[in-house]
Amino acid sequence: MQNREVVLHIGMHKTGTSAIQSFLSTNAERHLQKEDTLYVETGRDVSAKGMHAGHHWLAWSCVERYSSRVEGPDAQRLRKKVRGEIERTRAKRTVISSEFFWPARREDVKGIQKTFGGLDITVVIFVRNHLDMARSYYAQAVKQEGYEKGFKRIVEQKKWCFDYKRVLDTWVDVLGGENVVMELYDKHDDVVGRFAEVVGLSKQGRKREENVSPSDSILHFVRGLNVVQKRAPAPWGRMLKRVRHNVVAGRQPGRTLSRLASPFLPDAILRPGEREWFRQETKDLHHRFLESYVSPDDHSLFEF
Repeated sequence: MQNREVVLHIGMHKTGTSAIQSFLSTNAERHLQKEDTLYVETGRDVSAKGMHAGHHWLAWSCVERYSSRVEGPDAQRLRKKVRGEIERTRAKRTVISSEFFWPARREDVKGIQKTFGGLDITVVIFVRNHLDMARSYYAQAVKQEGYEKGFKRIVEQKKWCFDYKRVLDTWVDVLGGENVVMELYDKHDDVVGRFAEVVGLSKQGRKREENVSPSDSILHFVRGLNVVQKRAPAPWGRMLKRVRHNVVAGRQPGRTLSRLASPFLPDAILRPGEREWFRQETKDLHHRFLESYVSPDDHSLFEF
């Protein structure tokens, strides 16, 4: 009898994870079951799409960095419930997805291995150009989180995210290199389709999703709104928050405001010198990762 498999999709952030999770969640009952595949319900919002379609509660219960979100007995109950769902369904393949598994320590990965003991574990991870990821992090923080500080600050806060080699080494050391599949995000126009191919799923029921980001000049405008919002009295702050949401979504009156402001804003998200600063800041991490995990033929994908 063929061993049952757990496919653990661990991100990384900003590599189409929401689109993959939306595809899996949308097709969990219609198409995946026909392929003897379970997209676990426990630990996610089964009615949600996008970021809420992933198993983030499960990841938070397994990864020490997020231990304050799901503590002690609750974490143990959640992991036990996930294993119980897998045993009840007896599907040949179980898929679990959350980019919050990405920063797991060696001890965390051993705990995950224990949770799925007796099952074959395959880890799938997408990685992308370091600078593109940093720009994407920054854009998301400005758009969705009201971030008002500069690009350098967010890179300094999230520098651990750029140490791809450390992350991959952690999973490989515990599970073995043959059980960790690394895919290059920048090599594939259709990340959802590539994920389905790697896992062995059909693409039935898949819809191409476009995640259109505002222009760099609009992001500068939104960041300016964030700065003012942080310093404004509460009623004005709430109004500016609504304006920010309208600008990002391209709705009125935000669309008109951004159009009027755009001629006076920079057309690049990075200030002069920030690209070179980032290159120097991440040079060692970048080099070690390429030498360890990326074919020389693909090094150009990680140039910036």
